[in-house]
Amino acid sequence: LKNKTIETLSVNNSTLSVENVLLNITLFETGLKNLILTRCQFANPIPPNAITTFQQLQTIDLSYTQFTSTALLSLFKKLSTVASNEKSPAPSKLILNELDISEDDISTFYENLNGSIVVNTLTTFSWANNKITEKNIDSFFGFLKKQINLREIDVSFCLEFENGQIDQEGEFNDGTATPFKKIAEYIKNMKLEFLSIQGENKTAYKSEYFNIILTVFSDRLLQLSKEKYHFNKIGLDIRRQQIGNEGIETLTKIVNEIPTLDTLYFDHTGSSIDGLITLITAMLDIKSTLQKTMWPEKDIKDSLHKVNASERTNYLNTTNELKKKFERRFGKSSIPKSAWEKISDGLKAAAFMVDRSSSKSKFVLPPGIGMTTKGKRADKGKVTINLGPTGIPRGGGGS
Repeated sequence: LKNKTIETLSVNNSTLSVENVLLNITLFETGLKNLILTRCQFANPIPPNAITTFQQLQTIDLSYTQFTSTALLSLFKKLSTVASNEKSPAPSKLILNELDISEDDISTFYENLNGSIVVNTLTTFSWANNKITEKNIDSFFGFLKKQINLREIDVSFCLEFENGQIDQEGEFNDGTATPFKKIAEYIKNMKLEFLSIQGENKTAYKSEYFNIILTVFSDRLLQLSKEKYHFNKIGLDIRRQQIGNEGIETLTKIVNEIPTLDTLYFDHTGSSIDGLITLITAMLDIKSTLQKTMWPEKDIKDSLHKVNASERTNYLNTTNELKKKFERRFGKSSIPKSAWEKISDGLKAAAFMVDRSSSKSKFVLPPGIGMTTKGKRADKGKVTINLGPTGIPRGGGGS
């Protein structure tokens, strides 16, 4: 703190009081850019007149932290209030994955997330593993639509609707697709450049439903890419969404027509081998700008099983050759990082991090910042906190 060189403060799995850290953020006059307080506690709302600046803070990550509805709402309101002051901008990246909050409290939060809460500095928002039902769509996506500079969102493992899930029986019914149409309409009016909607079990959907969203997002990306001065990187992560042949055609169009496509993840698509070969060939084209992706191993195997035995050998040889080219260009497949983990890649260089093996490491914080149950007062009015295992935890991504 004395040398003002700490850029990232990370505390994980602690009874640290997040609101008290935020109330004392002015003590970090310069230097601190990233505040990562995961699996901590945020029990009390921020007083309306408290916090007039977040100093130079750019990223707040409170994933897995215990919240009440009033505390969570107070955080959003405070970010909005501070962001409205051009002389004291609020953070641009907010990461709130898999919050420890009751269903009643998160429902209350959605009900009170009104259009007046605008954080005009917000460019990246991650909300993975927080349940969103049909009744929450207008309040939540209405909030996102109001954020005029929002470019990246991660709502993986969030959408839980009554119809359209992969494991559900029954034919497609236009009337049951209403939640997907609503979300598509909101996305249509946003300037998103990165969208992550991974699914699994109750949050993974059949192509007839999910492609309503995919098609609109694709059209929006194509429109955005044609803007004269648009050079930003584009990304899409829809792992475990069953997009089928139609969805694969949409992805192929994105690869062929968007010159700044940087990230594309998909699997469990339920598509044909021909569609997959066409898409992968486009991804390998010399004109493609794609940098981050993963070989669709399961999709290839599943689609080969559907091919006539007489044709299987030829298709197998073709996909094996494509895989060799794929790995030469993109490297061997590994589980990719979620949107918010991608953000954290650049945070580690100047960060104060404690190895999991160093659970007794100590870091001296100014007085007033929430003590853990293990904390004790140190000399000269400072608080010494024994940090538990810290670091950036696994996010909503996964396969």
